[in-house]
Amino acid sequence: MKRKILWLASWYPNKLEPLSGDFIERHAKAASLLNDIYVIHLVKDHASVTSGDHVIVRQRYADYPNLTSVICYYRSADGLFSSLFSFVKYVRLQRKLIKEYIREKGRPDLINVHISFKAGVGALYAKRRYGIKYIVSEQWTIFCREAKPSFSDQPVAARKMIRKIYRGADKSSSVSTYLARSLEERFLIRMPVRIQNVVDTSLFYYSDEKYDLFTFIHISVLNYQKSPEEIIEAVRLLKQKTTRPFQLIIYGPYLLSVAAKIKERELEKVIQYRQEVMQDQLSGEVRKCHTLLLYSRFETFGCVVIEALASGLPVIVSDISVMHELVQENKNGIFARIDDPDDLAEKMLWMMENYKSFDPMKISDEASEIYSFEQIAKQFDSLYNRK
Repeated sequence: MKRKILWLASWYPNKLEPLSGDFIERHAKAASLLNDIYVIHLVKDHASVTSGDHVIVRQRYADYPNLTSVICYYRSADGLFSSLFSFVKYVRLQRKLIKEYIREKGRPDLINVHISFKAGVGALYAKRRYGIKYIVSEQWTIFCREAKPSFSDQPVAARKMIRKIYRGADKSSSVSTYLARSLEERFLIRMPVRIQNVVDTSLFYYSDEKYDLFTFIHISVLNYQKSPEEIIEAVRLLKQKTTRPFQLIIYGPYLLSVAAKIKERELEKVIQYRQEVMQDQLSGEVRKCHTLLLYSRFETFGCVVIEALASGLPVIVSDISVMHELVQENKNGIFARIDDPDDLAEKMLWMMENYKSFDPMKISDEASEIYSFEQIAKQFDSLYNRK
């Protein structure tokens, strides 16, 4: 029998940030295959909320009839105490939406918080007011040991609230064993259950249509975590190591610092720098490339890695703990030492010379099975039914 699960999401795709928390939306789609999922997410929005102090947008998913999302856009005052006023309004509106859900649909069997803060504040309220148990599902990189900024850099009040949210949770999950151990150590909780991210195989699948040039692709927000400067330097070094033509396509937000670094290294003809696009457009680009490059200093998972694998691309990833949960050396990818552009260039050269040793169909089939909606649906269902 399907359970009624109320999801309180700190991140979720919305009109202001259509890519924010898209991995949580995919989790919601998966979980809705076996349970009734109702998502509540709130977004501060000064520009478009012109009548009243908030606007609510409800969405039913045609292909996922057991999934509903409710996005609340709200206005908040600017000024010295704007963060405090925004938080107070967030809490008030979130409680209002929880009460509305209970009034219309009855008590949920369980609440699932996605990203502990701020959404977990509503779970604490529902537990105290209605006695509803809740689970926390985590993906936030601040809990990585190497993260910058890290959990310790958060405001004191936020850290206290996050600790309180985890103490009150009935159980928890995370997208990787690496993150689960970090949460276990930091909050002294029972080891979270691992539920990995989902790949949409209707978008990401194998094709033998490739660029004529050997093509690397990198997809990220291009911040410190993702090492964009080191990647650009590795491309410069690779040009010195081989006469074989190649290209790197970068998808991410347009940053002057990244564009300037590409120009400074005289790599405009080798690196194509493109702005972010939605997954339906991105997936077609991924299929035409030969390998994905993700050179992160820290990660909780790596959605772009499993999307590349489902597309049949072997990957080059940084040699950090979490990547060993996704990548097997010489089977579906290889590892490069972090903060070492010369080693990354060597691994890129190795991939160009040994690309045909990989079996793209096998890579695609295995990833599509492991990270399918159906597999992740079973994992959420097991979590919801676990005592």
